[in-house]
Amino acid sequence: MRKALFLVVLLTGCGRGFFEANGYVASDGGELGGWRRVPDGCSRDPFDGKSVGESGSVVTFVWQDPSVRDPHREMHRALVADEPMRLEIGRDESGLMAGLTTVKTDAVRIRARDCAVFEVDAREAAAGFAGGKATLGGRVRMDCRVGARHVTADLGFLRCGY
Repeated sequence: MRKALFLVVLLTGCGRGFFEANGYVASDGGELGGWRRVPDGCSRDPFDGKSVGESGSVVTFVWQDPSVRDPHREMHRALVADEPMRLEIGRDESGLMAGLTTVKTDAVRIRARDCAVFEVDAREAAAGFAGGKATLGGRVRMDCRVGARHVTADLGFLRCGY
């Protein structure tokens, strides 16, 4: 009986609190390679080591390691693919900026001045569960060139939590 009750709570009680995304983040050219992906998750926790009130962090989108995600993936493809792992969006003294980390590259810094479009519309929403912290929802649009890389995004998201 306990297992059945736990399953019902898992299916009904927690469903509304999960992160949702529609749209994409993409890369074309340069060392980041070519890919187009929807994030697997999202976090409001700052990655810059500062506390929430002091951080310039706005939102961070994350992806799983593609070789972990698909156990049937060819080993060669897993070794040569350079797919996204994390896209951190924040603010610094010059305005909006982002850091894009892939399987093979440390964060590539993207500043608003590198972009024809860099828009972040993020707003607080209700907590994902009773007594929880507020979540974040919104839209990110980017069309940026950093060296030979072309990074674009048109991404809507809901229920990004801490």
